[in-house]
Amino acid sequence: ASGAALFLKSLPMVYALQMGLLWEVVLGIPLGYGMVASILLVGLYSLGGGLRAVVLTDALQFLLMFAGVIALVVCAYLQLGPIGEFVGRIPASFFQPCGGQSWGTVLLWLLIACTSTFLSPTLYERCLAARSERTARWGILLCIPCWMLFDACILIGALYARALIPEAPGAQAYLI
Repeated sequence: ASGAALFLKSLPMVYALQMGLLWEVVLGIPLGYGMVASILLVGLYSLGGGLRAVVLTDALQFLLMFAGVIALVVCAYLQLGPIGEFVGRIPASFFQPCGGQSWGTVLLWLLIACTSTFLSPTLYERCLAARSERTARWGILLCIPCWMLFDACILIGALYARALIPEAPGAQAYLI
């Protein structure tokens, strides 16, 4: 029972949701089925290739994610101009401390982010699998600016999406 609970805790649900949304928008597969397919796919390649498969696919995902969000921001900027020109099209609530959401919603997403990062068994598994304590420490320190850059690109891309496609559903606007 504890193994099953640990397995469920180690599933990156936010990423499963993102993949489910991607499958839904791009392929028309319902969200739930896309999430299950994503989890099964990760489980299969992890079982088949072990830690090496996880590390290789994580590196590939890192490259694709960064290339995608950076390309989106650069292309949006080059084709549409600075986001400052579109601020008037973005609801004022987006610039409030909670972005128009309740404090409960913001705290829930903070809890999800913190548990996904700091309480995730996968973080400790990867740190313990590092060749040395120094390697693990440098890996974590290098991740922080990467997370900051990635989150900034996501935020800027989402603002472009909201400004240019205001009728798009909130969860799908970025993908559209």
